[in-house]
This record gives sequence, C-alpha cells and structure tokens, in this order.
Amino acid sequence: MSSPPRATQNQDHHEVPNTTHKKNKIDFTKHATDSPLVRKNQKLLDEATAILETGMSLNVLTESRTVFVIKLHVQFKLDLRYTVNQMVGKFIVYDDYGQSANLVCCGQPHLSNVYLEVNEMDYIEVTNGKVVPADRRYTLCNSKYDILVSSATKNQKITISASDNPYTPPFLPSSIQLITAEINTDDVVDCVGFMEGDPEVVQGIPNSISASVVITDFTGSITLTAWGQASVTCLKAASLSSQKVFAFQRLKRSKYLGNAQLFFNYGADILLDVNHEAFHNLKKYYYPDEE
Repeated sequence: MSSPPRATQNQDHHEVPNTTHKKNKIDFTKHATDSPLVRKNQKLLDEATAILETGMSLNVLTESRTVFVIKLHVQFKLDLRYTVNQMVGKFIVYDDYGQSANLVCCGQPHLSNVYLEVNEMDYIEVTNGKVVPADRRYTLCNSKYDILVSSATKNQKITISASDNPYTPPFLPSSIQLITAEINTDDVVDCVGFMEGDPEVVQGIPNSISASVVITDFTGSITLTAWGQASVTCLKAASLSSQKVFAFQRLKRSKYLGNAQLFFNYGADILLDVNHEAFHNLKKYYYPDEE
C-alpha cells in the first residue's frame, strides 16, 4: 500500500494547529464591545448622530471639548473692543433649547470677516473653538462656559446659516419678592415691573455714569440700576414711553448694604411687550382700558 502524499511546508503550516498561539490569542470579537476605547468611540458616535438629528445644545460643551458643530441664534452684538495685540468681538447667543452663552471671536481676520458681517437675529454655525469657563461676575448668560473662536487656530470658523423664522429667547420671569428673598449675587434673572418715575442719573468719575429707578410688581419693589452710557441711554429711552410696564431680560442680581438690587448692564434688554402671563397681568392692572 502506498503511503499518503506528504504535506508541503505551507500545508503543514495551515493544517498543524499552533496550540500555543491559540491559547494566548485574544478574541477581539468577544471583547470588542467591552473595550473602554470602543465604548468611548461609540458614545461619541451616538452623540454625533443625535446632534445631527436634533441639533447640539450648549449644555454638552465642556472645557475638554474642542471639536463640535453648533448652530446658534445671535441675540445681542456687543461693541468691538481693542486689546494690546488684537481686537475682540462678543455676541450673546442662544441655542435651539433656550440656553445662552457668550461667543467671543478674536484676531483681525475673524473680526473683519465675521464680526462686521454677523448681525443680531442672524442664525450662525460655529465649527470648533475653545470652551472656557464664563466669568460669573460679568456674564449675562446661563451657560457655565464661553466659546472662544480665534483666527490663530486652524479649523475654527463661524458661518452664517439661513433661518426662516426670527428667534425669540425664552422669557422666564422671577417675582420681585423671590429676587429680594434670594440675594445671590451674579445670578441672571428676568422679571416684569412697573417703572416708578424717571431714572435718576449719577455722573461718577470720568467715563462712569449710572441711573437708578424703582420697579414694582404684585409682590414688591426693587431698585434697578443701569451702568454705563449705553445702558443708561436705553433705560432713559424706556422711561419716555407712555407705557411704564416692561419686561426686563438678562438682569444681574446684586446687593448693596445688604439690600437686593438689579443691575441693567450692557447686553440686557427692556421689552415693551412679551407673551407671558406675568406681563399681561401687570399691564392689565395698570392699564385696564388697554386690555
């Protein structure tokens, strides 16, 4: 009987099991879903999918995040500021969920191409940026972070997107009683109030001006102080209106000699009309014939 054909060297390699290799081999299929890296990448993928479907919120931003695409509504455009080495422009922006943040762009190229072209009520798309903690002493936004876009950093940009409907920020008023009871400085609040009398203007040190007036609702009264020429001008213009009931947005809560105050800083708003029950009720009380 003839012997079976000998296997070639290649056939030996495939047919003879390497038990040592098999024993130490990692089953990537089994461990793929358990890998921390895979789980992290899957989380990012799921998050990116959700963002594409529903739009990104400012709430998901963290200091470690530098790659993102978010669409924002420009509510307020602050004046251009000049620093030692560059110009700085700032916007108060809102996402589609009512969260607000400061968007800061710096550097000559960005300011010439973005700041001068972007206007209030525009809908913009921000690609990447540096997320930094907001200074709660000065910010008028409810986000914990500011978004910094610099011309010195690659892949960061701001583009204007099309939007059919103008955006109206949510108006969430607090009663004056609640504002005076919780004296937490640096909070940002909305409220409605009847303006009692004309603002009292105080000229301080050079280039420093303020104006104060008392506002009242059904629960109490509080002093509202405007700081800076732009804010004082806005408050004085509102006082000239025949209607003295206003909706105040993005006021800064503070205190002086232990008493609660509201600061009207540059970037806050005074509205003659807003679709909210608290506003309508107060206006009906002071102007019953107009309702």
